Amino acid sequence: MILTIDVDNVLSDTIGKFCEYVTINKGIKLEKNEVTYHKLPGKNKLTNDEIFYILNLLWENWENLPLLDPNSPKIISKLKNNNFIINIATSRPLRSVNYVKSWLKLHDIEYDQFFPLGPYKAKNIALWI
Repeated sequence: MILTIDVDNVLSDTIGKFCEYVTINKGIKLEKNEVTYHKLPGKNKLTNDEIFYILNLLWENWENLPLLDPNSPKIISKLKNNNFIINIATSRPLRSVNYVKSWLKLHDIEYDQFFPLGPYKAKNIALWI
């Protein structure tokens, strides 16, 4: 069986770090539980450019991005040991691929294939590659 897993807000707690950054650096109090939709543009007081700048900045500092669930690496490892093929797919801009791969390695997340799709391809394309 093949399992394709996203990175932002599935493996990494990008939204949590985003809210922390916005609260500290932009003076906009934003709690993680207030973000009810993963697409941030239009859902807060920041412009699209500001949002994408912050998200890119967070990935430039990938060492500080926590796991969304600390058990993820163990769960993924168990799946691999039970003959699952683990793919990682991300829509992060291609310039951040090395950050994402380094983050996966830091957190001991095992995978068979990595699909850097960029922001213009749907993640479900990874199922057909």
